[in-house]
Amino acid sequence: MKPKFLIFGIIAIAALALSLNLKKPFYGYHDWNGITYGQIAKNYLRYGYSTTKLGQVENSEIASPVDFRYDTHYLPGMTLLISLPMHLLGSSEWVIRLLPSIFSLFSLYLIYLIATHLKDKTTGILAASLALATPVFLYFGKNPVHEVFCLTLMLLNIYLYLLFLKKKGQEKNKFFNYLLISSFISLFFGWPAFYLPPALAILGLLKTKQKKFLLLVLLPFIAFLIHLLPLKVLTGSFIGGGLSEIILYRLNLGEAAQKYQYTLLEFLKQYILFSRNMFTPILLLTAVSGLFTIKKHKPLFLVMLITGLAHTLIFHNAGYIHDYLQFPALGFIAISSALFVKKVTPKKYYPFIATLLVLVVFLSKFSFTKAMINSYMAKPEYDLVIQEIKPLKVGESKKLSSKQVKLLRGVVTPYYLEKKVEFNFDESVNFHQVIMEKERILVNPIVGATIKKIEQ
Repeated sequence: MKPKFLIFGIIAIAALALSLNLKKPFYGYHDWNGITYGQIAKNYLRYGYSTTKLGQVENSEIASPVDFRYDTHYLPGMTLLISLPMHLLGSSEWVIRLLPSIFSLFSLYLIYLIATHLKDKTTGILAASLALATPVFLYFGKNPVHEVFCLTLMLLNIYLYLLFLKKKGQEKNKFFNYLLISSFISLFFGWPAFYLPPALAILGLLKTKQKKFLLLVLLPFIAFLIHLLPLKVLTGSFIGGGLSEIILYRLNLGEAAQKYQYTLLEFLKQYILFSRNMFTPILLLTAVSGLFTIKKHKPLFLVMLITGLAHTLIFHNAGYIHDYLQFPALGFIAISSALFVKKVTPKKYYPFIATLLVLVVFLSKFSFTKAMINSYMAKPEYDLVIQEIKPLKVGESKKLSSKQVKLLRGVVTPYYLEKKVEFNFDESVNFHQVIMEKERILVNPIVGATIKKIEQ
């Protein structure tokens, strides 16, 4: 099969891989993202875009607009987009995972296009195959997280930049305008996208001496201002809804961040561990080797690497806690690795070496990837909610052990019951009563329940 057709076979394999457990309830590894952002998307349908004022409403229960709780930590591009297919297909788990999966498939195609542009089609095939084989793609590629959308849009911006350099005359101006539009849109899908426009501005200015690239520097400031202005309407403050608190928290500053205290060495060890798990050691090695050996594209590679990791390094509290935040670095790692292999491998051995590398990347973390796909850490909470709580009618109650009640304190319970859960939890008693009300679930200790023995 010719390389230009082989890419579609790779994308088909990727689609099959991402379809595994697509309908799985949100009780797996980092599936709280599906609950958090899936609920916001559902609320656009529940209340309407005008009633929410495009604000990201978090309430699981039906609430009056005066009682809306807003997520102000991110711009709403992702949740707004996820809500669109829900109008036709409903709000099930697979629908919430659908658009991230499509964006991930498009990311593979863009990785192929960029690597092909920089070298040739066989390099593009290898780059896309390597990206597909990584644990971070195979698991998080279908998760509704901002980084998945950011990667696709960042790759699109890089490809448009490369096309701009290649074009002549009016075509050149047209593709610069495309780059401006695409860069601006990307900013509404997540903070990792904010670092690329200024980086491309510097790269383009040095490469072409055209001052119009400075327009790219303005875009993040405009987008951030657009984010702040509605917050005044929604929360009464330009930095309302906990925006200032989360910024300090992710910078590992303030009282809330005291939970995660680490030295620079501890951060680096954790970050490297995450990188090894998400991308595999062999792929990290070949990617770094590409950065040092391929001189022609080194400025572009540096931009891809820096912008892919910048957010997790600046807001290092997030990088220390969440492994999937490294997703935007996948483009650099796959493309740099593929170009390195192409450069150092004799032509007659290239098909064998390329295939071997893809297999090593896939098999070296196969068990880890499988464990993420089949993860079920919140399944006990889900089973209790679905089997014991959800069947209750309004006004009915159920006696649960305190151990069972502790399970209900996660994010699964309010999401699948579509109600607010209020706890009056008492660790000194063995049993609690769960009461089903119209808009909430109330959990109270049972008076007269057996008191736990006080240790002597």
